[in-house]
Amino acid sequence: MVARLRRLGGDAPVYGDGSDEFTVKVHHGGFFVGHGNLRSYLNGKVSWFDNVEIDTWSPLWLDQFVEDLGYLRTPPLKIYWLLPGKDILDGLRVVVSDTDTNVMASMVEKFRTLVVYIDHDDKVAGIDWDDIIDNPGTPLPKVISPNKVNCVEKIIVESSNSKRDQQEDDCDEEDSGTESDDSDEEFYDSDYELDDGDDDLFVDYVDENVIDEGVAKGKNIEGKESQRKQVEGKSCNCA
Repeated sequence: MVARLRRLGGDAPVYGDGSDEFTVKVHHGGFFVGHGNLRSYLNGKVSWFDNVEIDTWSPLWLDQFVEDLGYLRTPPLKIYWLLPGKDILDGLRVVVSDTDTNVMASMVEKFRTLVVYIDHDDKVAGIDWDDIIDNPGTPLPKVISPNKVNCVEKIIVESSNSKRDQQEDDCDEEDSGTESDDSDEEFYDSDYELDDGDDDLFVDYVDENVIDEGVAKGKNIEGKESQRKQVEGKSCNCA
């Protein structure tokens, strides 16, 4: 039976004991990234080719599978066989000759499905990941995330608002000070200035019967009339 591509959603064939047919599971359309324990195959697809015969198995079949999947068999393209029981971290083996496909065929009695990976751009062997890590290229420019941009804009706006509020507060304080001066005029009267010839205020508001508790303690203070005369006399002398 000729090897054929299993249709999407199709059932896998059942191979009886002693059968010389097997299935090849192909990972394709993706690419390898990472190195060693970090290696993985990203964005790949999976297809199955059933009823592959051991007697005719060769690298030519793999080339045919590549074409059946819609790819060109270009020089960079490499095909790797995954050793049964291994993973892509340490089990990949490149297939380049009949010797490699003969080793694969020897496994069919124990493993009816063999797994291969198509490396479209020769990423596994063509890139030294350790060298890239040790000698990185031009670093990418720093990019501010939208959240940070929004945060910076918010800080600028808040700072501007704060300055504007402070200016308004200063203006309010100046206005408040002016109003305070004007309102204080209601409690300011020139009649209370002794320099304006209001010496009689002192006499009018002093009680003649008040006893001095200071230096002249125990003595009566002179009456208003006497004090007025003294003050008037002083005023005349000053004139």
